[in-house]
Amino acid sequence: MRYVEFDCAPSVNELMEHIEYLPDRFIIEDVGSGRAVIGAQPFLKLTSKDGITVCDQAGTQTILPGDPFEVLSNTLKQFACEPIRGIPFAGGAVGYLAYDLGRAIEHLPTLAVEDVSTPDYCLGFYDSALIVDLPRRLCIAVSQSGDKDALRFWYDLAKASDHSGKPAHPDLDIVNSPDRLLHTISRRTGELRSNFTKTEYLHAVERVKEYIAAGDCYQVNLSQRFDTELTVPPWELYKTLRRINPAPHSCFMQMGEPILASASPESFLSYDPVTRTVTTRPIKGTRPRGSTPEEDARLAEELASSEKDRAENVMIVDMERNDLGRVARYGTVRVPELWRIEAHPNVFQMVSTVQAELAEDKDAVDLLRASFPGGSITGAPKVRAMEIIEEIEPHRRGIYTGSAGFIDFTGRVELSIVIRSFVVQAGRVYFHAGGGIVADSDPEMEYEETLHKVSGLVATLEECGCKSGSRM
Repeated sequence: MRYVEFDCAPSVNELMEHIEYLPDRFIIEDVGSGRAVIGAQPFLKLTSKDGITVCDQAGTQTILPGDPFEVLSNTLKQFACEPIRGIPFAGGAVGYLAYDLGRAIEHLPTLAVEDVSTPDYCLGFYDSALIVDLPRRLCIAVSQSGDKDALRFWYDLAKASDHSGKPAHPDLDIVNSPDRLLHTISRRTGELRSNFTKTEYLHAVERVKEYIAAGDCYQVNLSQRFDTELTVPPWELYKTLRRINPAPHSCFMQMGEPILASASPESFLSYDPVTRTVTTRPIKGTRPRGSTPEEDARLAEELASSEKDRAENVMIVDMERNDLGRVARYGTVRVPELWRIEAHPNVFQMVSTVQAELAEDKDAVDLLRASFPGGSITGAPKVRAMEIIEEIEPHRRGIYTGSAGFIDFTGRVELSIVIRSFVVQAGRVYFHAGGGIVADSDPEMEYEETLHKVSGLVATLEECGCKSGSRM
């Protein structure tokens, strides 16, 4: 691998617009911190659906038989390189893994309608990329193969997007006004559709509670899906989203359709191959932000002291501990942080941290198989919760509650849970919101929680000029 570090503080918006003509461009970023990875034009692409994986390399398509996780593992091994400290991405597989990739792990019923056709995973293999660190005014161009032309391309592009006299954070125009944060879906008759009416969603919550009472499960994450016509280019949608709802695990991936524009607050898996440390940070527990500092503080304290939310969170923490335990070195699974309250533009959320040391005979794909999909967006126990989700939710989730990010050629993993996200296909934009249903859940409160969670997404659509009246 070859890399070049240089002093630069470019506009990531301009960088992405400069490579609009290149196929399969992406950005993965922590919007608030000003750190990002940008790439385009993969040399290889894996697309898997229902156990059939297609490899597209230089325009030639080959069907790769076998388990899709094994196909991914074998492909990554062809380009493996040693990790280098301080290089957060060394080229690798970038893209999304849809929720239904879980069917390659567990046998699940087929009941929900798949009206938005989505690969189980879509991963581009990128030889080179640009790493941007705005606080340090630093860029790193990397190439796994050592391609000097690629390094020069990224260097020239970053320098062309760095304008003297501009601040180090030229496009982090974060909106935090209370009226924006508290924006909720209107009740006007309009074109924003849900796949549940309110009455249907309340009934669905009751059905989940019946399963819990019968002893089938302890918790199920139940979601509703919204969609509307998209009247702006997907990149414009993402630019507005990152401004209105800045998030630590944001990404834009234009790898054919569907296109993903995500403002996820939740880390699914982070793995450092140097220390072999695995970290997952499940979110479970939500409150809206307040319209005044006093109300804001009250809502944060209400979440922090909620026995119900703490119990939900611990259920998921226990499940994540068990998942990591399958691939961890014995005795290394730990919970260094429990019930932390984090503030996001539209909501407060309760977050815990689970860590482990990956066993010597396991790799990044073993870790992924053991953990996918994330427990915070399924329920407990995981498989039974997924069966109930398939029965009750009208449509397949697609990318929603899957994962997005990368597994690089050193084995490093950075994957988020796909929530607070838009999926664009055939001129329409789709987005979901859900919550964990437990025995004492109040259906009305659970329904309102879904609306709080999508308030930033709806505000984004309205600012983009999309129609956002609701039909529920």
